[in-house]
Amino acid sequence: MEMRENKHDSFLLGFLLGGALGAFLLFVLGTKEGKKLAEKIIDRAKEYGDDVGDKLETVKETVKEKGGDLLKEANKTQKAVVEDLKKNKKISGLLQGKFFKKDGKKLSS
Repeated sequence: MEMRENKHDSFLLGFLLGGALGAFLLFVLGTKEGKKLAEKIIDRAKEYGDDVGDKLETVKETVKEKGGDLLKEANKTQKAVVEDLKKNKKISGLLQGKFFKKDGKKLSS
C-alpha cells in the first residue's frame, strides 16, 4: 500500500514540476518580456562567471606565492638538517675513534 502512495506522490511531483518548467519556458520563449528576462539572466550569469574567474585567478596567484615561500623555507630547513647530520657524523666518528677501541685498535662498524 505504501509503495503505491510513493509512486503516486512521485508522479504527481514530476507532473507539477514538468508543468511549471513548461510554463516558464513558454513565458521565456514566447513573450517579449520573457525574452528580456532571459537576456538579463544570461548577462548576470556572464558577470558572475567573470567574477568567479577573477577570484580564481587571485587564489591561484596567492597559492603560487605562498607555495614558493614555503618551498624556499623547506629547502633552508633541509639544508640545515643535512649540515647538522654531517656535523654529528663527524663528532660520532671522532668519538668512535677515541673511545671505541679494543686492544688499541678501532672497532669496525
